Amino acid sequence: MYNSLSIWFSGRPGSGKRTIARYVQEILEYNNIDCEYFQRDTVSKHLDLGPRPLGDGDADAQRLSWLASMLNKHNVNTIVVSPTMKNELAINLRESIPGFCEVFVDTPVEVCSQREGQWAAKAHFEEPEDPELIVYTHDRNIASSVSMVTSYIEQYWDITLDFGEIDLLEEVQTLD
Repeated sequence: MYNSLSIWFSGRPGSGKRTIARYVQEILEYNNIDCEYFQRDTVSKHLDLGPRPLGDGDADAQRLSWLASMLNKHNVNTIVVSPTMKNELAINLRESIPGFCEVFVDTPVEVCSQREGQWAAKAHFEEPEDPELIVYTHDRNIASSVSMVTSYIEQYWDITLDFGEIDLLEEVQTLD
């Protein structure tokens, strides 16, 4: 059995992190590697995350980190989409989750605004100081962005992932 991974996708609204994360999940599952995908929207449907100030992603990221660390202890791979994550939290996660990997989906704010509207430019965002992987989406197709993440996973586990019949879009995605 492989040591579990906890892959965290961070980036501005409209950067493409959800799109990439979903493709990575699909590829892992195609290769019979179980993983759990979650973000605030999906977790809040089942768990009461409680009130939070508008635009405050810190509490959400801390709650998601608790859930990911609990699953990691039981060797469950996790894919987490967290738009904002304080650098201090990322440092703590690196120390507490052995297979932690932050994937910063780095997309210029102008591109994010085109994809998600002007509020994306106004959203508070702290760029990570030391992510394990930086993925760009504004100047390449989705297949290239996804391949960067799967290559990291292949090196981590010393395996080769089969993309099989998964249809990776060949044009630049506009989805987050």
